[in-house]
Amino acid sequence: MLNFLRKRASSWFIKAAFFLIIIVFIFWGVGTVREKEQTIIGEVNGKKISIGEFQNATNNIAENYKAILGDKFDYKILSEQIKKTAWDLLVEQAILLGVAEELKIKVSPQELIDEIQKIDAFKENGVFSREKYIQVLRYNKIMPSQFEAQREKSLLLSKVRTFLKNAVTITDSEIDSWYILKNRKIKANYITINYKDFYKDVSVTEEDIKKYYDTNKEQFKKPEKATITYYLISQSDFVSNIKPDEKDLKNYYEEHKDEFFEPKKYILKHIFVAFGKDRASSRNKIDEAKKSLSKEDFSKVASKYNEDGTKNKGGLLGEITLNMVTPKLASSISAMKKGDVSEIIESEYGYHIIKVDDIKEEKIKDFNEVKEVVKEKVIQNKAKILALKTASEIKDSLEKGALHSKYKAEKAEIQKDKPLINNINLPELVNSIFTLGEGKTFGPINTSGGVLVGKVDKIEKGYYTEAEVKEKIKETIMKNKALDLAEERAKRLIAEGNLPKGTETDWFSPAGVLPAPLNTLKDLDKAIVSLDKENNILKKPFRSEDSVYIIYLSQIQDPVLEKNSEEYKRFASDFIENKQNLFFEEWLKSLKKNAKIKFNEELFKSL
Repeated sequence: MLNFLRKRASSWFIKAAFFLIIIVFIFWGVGTVREKEQTIIGEVNGKKISIGEFQNATNNIAENYKAILGDKFDYKILSEQIKKTAWDLLVEQAILLGVAEELKIKVSPQELIDEIQKIDAFKENGVFSREKYIQVLRYNKIMPSQFEAQREKSLLLSKVRTFLKNAVTITDSEIDSWYILKNRKIKANYITINYKDFYKDVSVTEEDIKKYYDTNKEQFKKPEKATITYYLISQSDFVSNIKPDEKDLKNYYEEHKDEFFEPKKYILKHIFVAFGKDRASSRNKIDEAKKSLSKEDFSKVASKYNEDGTKNKGGLLGEITLNMVTPKLASSISAMKKGDVSEIIESEYGYHIIKVDDIKEEKIKDFNEVKEVVKEKVIQNKAKILALKTASEIKDSLEKGALHSKYKAEKAEIQKDKPLINNINLPELVNSIFTLGEGKTFGPINTSGGVLVGKVDKIEKGYYTEAEVKEKIKETIMKNKALDLAEERAKRLIAEGNLPKGTETDWFSPAGVLPAPLNTLKDLDKAIVSLDKENNILKKPFRSEDSVYIIYLSQIQDPVLEKNSEEYKRFASDFIENKQNLFFEEWLKSLKKNAKIKFNEELFKSL
């Protein structure tokens, strides 16, 4: 399918198909697992969720991860997270569809028509085309009835969300209070009382030590260790004996043409004026440059006006693909032909005038052009297969209690908290080794150093004895008791109101990031927002690792409420949206908690 798409990537219907696959079918995709759609993976409040729905959601979420992470995407590492996300989303959707039924929220035929006609993939010259609609769906192997049912569900979910968010009541005074709090600036004073000042007043008994050890035994768990026998089979051991023929190379090339796809490239020059402190001045400058183009060569104008690294190169940007520039620039460039010069384009960085010097159309590189690359890939693939085959044979030997005669076995001691085998970081494998238990085999697994396979010889786990950690416990108890005394002292000072002079902070927003050292105090961020002229001291002291803090107000600056200002209007809009979203999330969380959910865990693990 991918080869087919690459060969025809320039045609409008395939671009539309990509749009539909990626955007429209995030949760409601069809077509890849129809034969399993009747197998039920779970149900929510009596609504069944098929394995087909689940796998489509999983596949689409995986594609989104891949688009974000690129070459760093590894499905094996992320598979559990992806499957869990897919299941959670399907549960939420089932709940929302149930709510729609209860509230009698429906999507009218006209609403569905209007929604579909908005989709750019179905438009010709900006107008919805029924013929194009049918063609795009046909190329995606989707029946119009299926697509329309999916869009109806999507619209229904959107209407439920909107209905519930609109139910949130927000008063003007509430917005005003939060605006003032967000824009308030304060200076705080803090007094520190160090635990060491009270060290001489505390003592620790043997009973204290024993009680602490028994109560906090998990703190004294020894790092788990395992001794393993392993083999690391390098692919390079097999490379010299692999001689792929022409047929092997051509087969690989035909099956993996997408690897040799080159996107459309534009050879561009530009005139660029960045936004300065005075945007009007920048606009005048780009206007001057535009007028100069009627008299002078583009490169000369670029050399005169440009404000970036292309100034000395006549504005030459070189070869670019559309994904290398901002969407606004990409939209303009994609509509241009060789030799075209654009109008003035405004991006988030400044003003541009683009010239297309040349265009290299997208293509699949010719076989002879990539033959050596293909040869290397074929050799490496075959070497990997041979290494995996050898590792599997070694695993069979280990399971029978024998070592392999040809390859040398290595011994290693590994720790759960330091997941290294032969200096290769393998956290998942190391964790699984401790789960497997003694005498069990593991692998084969591909690593950066080769294919790894082995056997667990011994696992050591346990706790440090009380005697081994006695001094550490004594020190901890003394510190905690001293901090308790420091806190009592702080509470007395607060109650008396006779506070010594503290250290003053710089100006900061109590609703924002707190300055050091206040940012290290647990829960202070929640309490400090209450400081104002009437409540000018926090009634509770706060602990750090070595001190107790008393915090009180030094100075305060409240903003002026200008309700007609753009800043206030933006804040009010964001505040309302955030509160609506928070309400919706909490409401949905509550429904999920009380929902009757059945889930086939064995089937989930097998996928």
